Amino acid sequence: MVVVFGYAARVAIGVAVFCSSVLVGLLAGAVSGFAITRGRALHAMGKIAKRIDPNSEMDLPDKPPGMHWSRYNRLTERFDHQSNVWNLAMMNRLALLMPRLQRRSAR
Repeated sequence: MVVVFGYAARVAIGVAVFCSSVLVGLLAGAVSGFAITRGRALHAMGKIAKRIDPNSEMDLPDKPPGMHWSRYNRLTERFDHQSNVWNLAMMNRLALLMPRLQRRSAR
């Protein structure tokens, strides 16, 4: 059975369904919207931490000697903002998973 919807063509063979790359790309983009936000926030947090101390991991390091307080405070505010964005994206993701977890625990 072949069903054609514009660019997206689906061919069902048994229980396997093969989707065109266009359809898969659209579905993946819609499903992973929160993953994109989480990844972007984590990447920004890592870049900010590396600006303060090139040897640091994801934690916010102390102010290095020679850096102006105004720059350190500005980077700290950006880091805190990205941390809040990441926390909200994670809470949204958990809110989407809660009904599924409740259904599984009710079994």
